[in-house]
Amino acid sequence: MKQSYVSLKNNNLSFFTNNYDSKNVNHGISELLYLFGNVLQQQNQIELSKLFVSLSDYLNPNFISNKLLNLENFYVRRLKLF
Repeated sequence: MKQSYVSLKNNNLSFFTNNYDSKNVNHGISELLYLFGNVLQQQNQIELSKLFVSLSDYLNPNFISNKLLNLENFYVRRLKLF
């Protein structure tokens, strides 16, 4: 996240564009799976969200949003245990 902040502050968008290729079918499917995972997380279906995010991460391991959503899922799940 710090790298994202520094890149945005310096108006350096290459950090974001280097991790996504619109011509790569896997990257498109990865983003779609991420969106499903995000919606599922908002509906408190954490385990299903984790599945979609894992598939998304498999198709595009450089997609930073996957890492952030996995981290959110971890904390949401952990808070439910307490």
